[in-house]
Amino acid sequence: MSSWSAYDYNISDHRPVGLKLEVDAVISTIHNLENSNKNLIKIVDVLGRETKPKNNTPLFYMYDDGSVEKEG
Repeated sequence: MSSWSAYDYNISDHRPVGLKLEVDAVISTIHNLENSNKNLIKIVDVLGRETKPKNNTPLFYMYDDGSVEKEG
């Protein structure tokens, strides 16, 4: 069958999927790991309020190099 009916059985109804890799971001992250001389700027809670360290509470530690680490 080489007609449009054969085409209907072989066509996918899914949208095309694309993938873009950011190589510069990976290299930059590796470079930042090597130069881990970062200083803590502040600690904030999930609402963005500045706070002190607390146990069993999700907190975000913000550093001067632009990195953020989630703890808790």
